[in-house]
Amino acid sequence: MTSLAAAIDRLRDEVAAGLSGRGDALGLAVDRDHFRDPDVVIGSDGSAEVVSVQPVASLTIDQLSDLLGTAKRLPRPPDGGPRTVLFADTLPSGGETAATVLAEVDADDRVSRLVVRADHY
Repeated sequence: MTSLAAAIDRLRDEVAAGLSGRGDALGLAVDRDHFRDPDVVIGSDGSAEVVSVQPVASLTIDQLSDLLGTAKRLPRPPDGGPRTVLFADTLPSGGETAATVLAEVDADDRVSRLVVRADHY
């Protein structure tokens, strides 16, 4: 497993486990060698619902697809915001709770933000 894959897995594990929204707890889950500028959305129960980070180095959809499976392009938002891709292999199965990975990308398929979202089906 590459260090990038391990950094993403750790972030997914912490979000799926209900990571506290405290800055110090989030700091432990974000690998600063790979990501910067973490932003967390806290749910009503105090756990992180969505964590987004910016890659430190250039990162493309293809590189993430090698780690997370095929990327599915989602419709562009009506406001013309960044294109979002979903890594469907990260979606939880029925009855599971997991952390789904999405990415905001530019016109050249470079990742501007990696988004990890807690999902339960």
